[in-house]
Amino acid sequence: RDGIGAPVVLTRATLFVDKARLFPNCTFVVGADTVARLVDPVYYGNSAAEMAASLASIRAQGCDFLVAGRLVEG
Repeated sequence: RDGIGAPVVLTRATLFVDKARLFPNCTFVVGADTVARLVDPVYYGNSAAEMAASLASIRAQGCDFLVAGRLVEG
């Protein structure tokens, strides 16, 4: 199979807002657990406004997310 022809990039940037600045117009492939943290204000100093600003900055860089789901029993 040829794949989709998209490059895979590794970085030491820890925050997605920083990754978005490094790699504008990209799609981040992440798991459901990562997305849960991405939208949890706890990771932004308990600030929903900071969370929204971070997500807006990621979007302003033209980035989006492809999320792999998780099968949960029960």
